[in-house]
Amino acid sequence: MMHLQVRKAFAQTLGAIAALSLAACAGGPETKKDDAAAAARSQAFMDKVGTYSVDALAEAKSCSVPAAADKPAMAKEAGPSKEWKTLLGHANGCVKARDWKTLETLANAIARIDIDSPWGAYYLSVAAEGTGEFQRAMWMVDLAQKKAGGRSGLFSYQKGRIFLAMKETTRAMKEIQGAVAVDPRLVDGHVYLAEIHHRDQEHDKAAGYYQAALQVHASNYRALTGLAETRLALGDGKAAAELYEKALAMKSSDVRAWTRLAFIYESVQKSPAQALSAYKNLRSALPKSSDKPDFDVNAKIKTIEESMQPRVPAQASTQTVDENKKVK
Repeated sequence: MMHLQVRKAFAQTLGAIAALSLAACAGGPETKKDDAAAAARSQAFMDKVGTYSVDALAEAKSCSVPAAADKPAMAKEAGPSKEWKTLLGHANGCVKARDWKTLETLANAIARIDIDSPWGAYYLSVAAEGTGEFQRAMWMVDLAQKKAGGRSGLFSYQKGRIFLAMKETTRAMKEIQGAVAVDPRLVDGHVYLAEIHHRDQEHDKAAGYYQAALQVHASNYRALTGLAETRLALGDGKAAAELYEKALAMKSSDVRAWTRLAFIYESVQKSPAQALSAYKNLRSALPKSSDKPDFDVNAKIKTIEESMQPRVPAQASTQTVDENKKVK
């Protein structure tokens, strides 16, 4: 499963190809032109996954090497092995666990068993990416593209991630823009581009990419909270609050999101009652999270509660008798 976290690291990967495939392609793959024959050979491995996510192909399993990995290579005419999706599921588990060594073992098995599959090269683009072997990671994703018969949104996205890890942001942006053009359903690609524009304070562009991601996956948490922040930056506090409310309905333990929603209610919408409710929810979330706000939540709650207390009008002062005056 591919997960992208641009704010903390824009990373997670896949990586390295079978020795047999390496030997067969020692000159390095070229992906400039589509290859109809290669596309036909790999079609069975690509049709049900599309080009945007291996999640649709195989659910993440434990990061382990199953007995199926010992299966001998399949003959071309035999078609895909029965185990290929199972192996991809275990590979997805290794990506989630960031276990690059086991992932490389699985990727080598995938490449050996199903030689027409691009997934061995793809998953092995990232033991390389995960271990910092960026040139090898690039070589492998190019090989995956070649095995798939040409451009693939997912593989172009992986290539962009590698460029990003190499701190070549301009090339990464170009590659990922191409990836979402090839496959508009590439959610992670849209979110990545949105976060880059967001970082650069290009809020209109960021909002467009966040919205594109949400059109594909309406409950994408990063897109919801990212769009909320761009809406806030563009002066639409009401929309920002609604987006945070939707996000927190899915993830009520997010201290940062509660903090931002409480801020919007208190400082932007000037709604102390809603702010108080959000701060109390923030307080409830604190024991479940390692994130801590940089202010005293209890003191904030107390201040808002006191501000909401009805003011008691000052009593009329009692009339006192001036002892210096004598009443006749």
